[in-house]
Amino acid sequence: VDPLDDFGSANLAASNLLIDLAVDRKKATLNTILTFVNGVLTNYSQSPEEARNPRAKDGALSMMSSLCGSLCSRKSPVYDTLPSFLLTHVIPEFNSKHGFLRARALDTYCRYSSIEFPDAQINRGILESVLGLLNDTELPVRVHAALALQPMIEDDNIRDLIASHLPHVMQVFLNLTNEIDSDTITHVIEEFVEVFADRMSPFAVQLGQQLCDTFMRVMGEVSASTSQDLDSFDMDDTSDKTMAAMGVLKTMGTLVLNLESSPEVVYKLEEVVFPVVRYVLDQRMVDLYDEVYEILDCCMFAVKAVSPNAWNL
Repeated sequence: VDPLDDFGSANLAASNLLIDLAVDRKKATLNTILTFVNGVLTNYSQSPEEARNPRAKDGALSMMSSLCGSLCSRKSPVYDTLPSFLLTHVIPEFNSKHGFLRARALDTYCRYSSIEFPDAQINRGILESVLGLLNDTELPVRVHAALALQPMIEDDNIRDLIASHLPHVMQVFLNLTNEIDSDTITHVIEEFVEVFADRMSPFAVQLGQQLCDTFMRVMGEVSASTSQDLDSFDMDDTSDKTMAAMGVLKTMGTLVLNLESSPEVVYKLEEVVFPVVRYVLDQRMVDLYDEVYEILDCCMFAVKAVSPNAWNL
């Protein structure tokens, strides 16, 4: 999910080489690259199912995902064909029997989410498919389905449809934060909290409690890591968990701030989140001070008062 996590991989190096070829040697290479990709995709779609090579299609979609920056430009020579590309070669793989192709299709769709379809019903159908994939048996598919929802909330019509599924969607997001330590997921949660602020009150306290539970779990794993022998200590893993913890705390602050119109809910939320703030201060986790001070500030701003709990802190 995070390119920095794969910084040393051959896959990322190949993708970067492909991008450099397509951008810096565009006239000499772009048509050749697109012809190759189109040949792989066409061969896949026209072959009998038993003769198809799903790994080849995964690679072709990966190439298209890498080139999205160039191809999504309105000056792109294939810009007008991108809706057809998505409908013919990407969206159908949401139902692939191969988990890695479902995940790849979601990722590719997400990267080309700025492309508009001529029929609004298409977007509705895509949303229904993505919502279904939030319950997929494979973790990477669930993660990419969550990320695919993020650009959808920019569409007014789709946003209203997502709102009707909000409790389930938020629960899936929270479950994901307990399965992987990724500040990318917490950023999606934070954006949903901002967009659907007026609908958060009914389950804000529950959301706050689950965020706190996630934070304490991550901190427990950080503590366990730092107590290991130096030979087995993984600083990168600890750094990832610290970033995930920061993301959780930022989401808490955003949640509180967007409940300004419901001070009674904020008071209840204080009871839930302030023990986490106190934990950070007691443990002198300086890297997280900014985030916990922000939570405290948001609480006082939302209720326009300094509660006894806030005074204690």
